[in-house]
Amino acid sequence: MITLPLAEGTLERIDALRANGEVRLDFIRAAIDREIGRRVRDDTASRRFRVKPPAIT
Repeated sequence: MITLPLAEGTLERIDALRANGEVRLDFIRAAIDREIGRRVRDDTASRRFRVKPPAIT
């Protein structure tokens, strides 16, 4: 279980954006899953374009 302190007004913003009947926890879980996916994609893309240092011989 996680206690998640949020900035003042955040829960009100979430509640204003939730779909009709959507549970607040489901909204937060979906947002976390999207952020994890975004970071994985960004990390994969950045690794693809990294310049490898020359081998020391």
